[in-house]
Amino acid sequence: MMPQHAPALVLASASPRRRALLARLVPHFKVTNPAVDETPLQGESSHALARRLATAKARAVSRAQPRAAVLAADTVVVVDAEPLGKPADATEARAVLARLRGRVHRVITAVCVVPPGTEPMTHMIETRVRMRDYDDAEIDAYVASGDPLDKAGAHAIQDRRFRPVAQITVLHERRGTSAVFGPRAARYSWGRVDYRRPGRLRAPRGVGAAAYRD
Repeated sequence: MMPQHAPALVLASASPRRRALLARLVPHFKVTNPAVDETPLQGESSHALARRLATAKARAVSRAQPRAAVLAADTVVVVDAEPLGKPADATEARAVLARLRGRVHRVITAVCVVPPGTEPMTHMIETRVRMRDYDDAEIDAYVASGDPLDKAGAHAIQDRRFRPVAQITVLHERRGTSAVFGPRAARYSWGRVDYRRPGRLRAPRGVGAAAYRD
């Protein structure tokens, strides 16, 4: 049962993966999908893009629900110094998957938390991902499933049928801090997530790594 002192928790994301991951930790939370333009700004770095979008999503929901604690995240896939967003259609998804095949790319995730009456707090996670050398038939089958169309870089590394990844290396992770929630936020408790130590959020072992798989 949620402690009485804890504000309502709102996940500002349409991602079913993030919703499922949060449900492993928190028994009660709301979900809303803020309308945010995800077009990169001219000259904007991939890290700045991920941070800006995560913050914009969290702020948008926080303004509408000021008494809630809001959690948002954004993921950017980068190859050849170019950020890859969600593919516009099946043709673009095939092209992106062919481009990533057998290569290393970076996955940058920004997490933003806005507790009630508090400025946004962000945390960055960067992962290096090596894709396996899948063939064209596998690409076609994966695209036909429709799964790549709502994902940055046209793939989810945890997909059990396509299994696109050969190796993952976490380049930046704050040990002991959940990658879902970030390193700082108001000190509250929701289910298995506990803010008892100022400045740090404790979560079950392995949950931080799971956040990279979105």
